[in-house]
Amino acid sequence: NVMRSWIAAGHTEPLKVMWSREDDIKGGYYRPLHVHRARVGVDAQGKVVGWQHTIVGQSIITGTPFEPMMVKNGVDATMVEGIIE
Repeated sequence: NVMRSWIAAGHTEPLKVMWSREDDIKGGYYRPLHVHRARVGVDAQGKVVGWQHTIVGQSIITGTPFEPMMVKNGVDATMVEGIIE
């Protein structure tokens, strides 16, 4: 482990560790590409009066134990994070 070696050598200053692209993909959860297309209509006061939103992407929840909690009416909550507020 690079960090342990760094500390064992007596270094006290910060060490920047960067993963290779290959290790980066293996080390975290894969988040597939999503495409959002939103068309929103507003009135003269800025109030939303129309909303059409299409999302295309692969769910990271479907097929996991979290599906019953996070997929409602066919919508994966992780796919609409940020837009539902």
